Amino acid sequence: MELKQFIFEASFFNEPKQLSVTVPVTDDGFVRTDKYCPRELFESSAFPFTPMIINGELVQGFIEDCRMLSLATQYVQFASTRIDIFIGALLGVVANHIGQYHRIIFRDLLLYVDCICFLLEADGTAQNEIQKMYPSITLKVVDYCIDYVKTNNLEEFRGSAMEKVLRDLARG
Repeated sequence: MELKQFIFEASFFNEPKQLSVTVPVTDDGFVRTDKYCPRELFESSAFPFTPMIINGELVQGFIEDCRMLSLATQYVQFASTRIDIFIGALLGVVANHIGQYHRIIFRDLLLYVDCICFLLEADGTAQNEIQKMYPSITLKVVDYCIDYVKTNNLEEFRGSAMEKVLRDLARG
């Protein structure tokens, strides 16, 4: 596995900023994005005989997701902090995804949150803070669009075991 660096353009309070994101990439072009995601959010981890999966996507998908999220920062209004701008960008990209596919699978939602976390890190947010924020950021997005969130098995997320896990993690 090799570390690769990507540069994305963001905007905070009408000031442009370049964000340099460094991620592990496998030899077959897969970006491992689960650096901040709690293991409990992987549905397969509920089954003790299933090998642990990692969250991630192909390099091109990762670049496209981060580019969309970083560009969306320029459209966020009424934010009082940079983190609010990132969350607003995340909500906008997720809304766009739902508009296109009429749903968002929880794993895909986690990929967007993973990307936002790497952008937060590139903007200077401490890794331990990102780790703590991950469940609450994810829950904020889920609550925003819960009627459109599906489990990885395409079942309703609302009322699922994974929703309970997420809410428990967000409570700390």
